[in-house]
Amino acid sequence: FNGVALETLESCAKMTENDIQRLIAAGVTVLEQRGGVRCIRAVTTRTSTNGVADYSLRSLSTTRIIDAVISSIRDTLAARLAGTRISMQGVASQVAAELMARQDEGLIEQFDAPSVRALEGDPSVALCALSFKVAHVLSQIHISAHIRL
Repeated sequence: FNGVALETLESCAKMTENDIQRLIAAGVTVLEQRGGVRCIRAVTTRTSTNGVADYSLRSLSTTRIIDAVISSIRDTLAARLAGTRISMQGVASQVAAELMARQDEGLIEQFDAPSVRALEGDPSVALCALSFKVAHVLSQIHISAHIRL
């Protein structure tokens, strides 16, 4: 959503750079007037995980990347399970292939090999644990120029 034009809005208030940064730090999605009203940076209000300060999911783009990666893995595995038999190793291979594809797309920077095991008490259910690092999403570019004459 960073930089997206919001066509239903006609105008918004002008703010200083300090005000913009203060609002973003507080978890507010800030808009600007630039060829229409645009979102500067979409953020969420999540600031903690289990009571501990955590700003890793503040960017809405990060949350959307996580959702896209997990959804693609679910869709791939659901397609593979439809009417066929798949081993634990097959599940791990499919998940690794999906993570590699998302890495090639630039959505994630790195991932660990997925771990797959049977659910205790029900060997027909597989539990897949995966770990990946979401790629940083640029929301602003600050330009500095050193000009010599």
